[in-house]
Amino acid sequence: MSSLVQTKPKNQSTFLIKFFQQLRLYPTHLKNYAIAFTSIAFWIVIWQGLAQFKINLGIVNF
Repeated sequence: MSSLVQTKPKNQSTFLIKFFQQLRLYPTHLKNYAIAFTSIAFWIVIWQGLAQFKINLGIVNF
């Protein structure tokens, strides 16, 4: 059991390293699309969170 616990994070980190190595091999325009997509998704999440926060504040004010 302890050996499984020790090898699991190592496998995860090697997977991430392989993922980033693959990402480096992609053309730059694909990388730019991926960066744009993740940043847009990030801003949508923030915007929805702020909208929900304002709604909660409005309910508290009433």
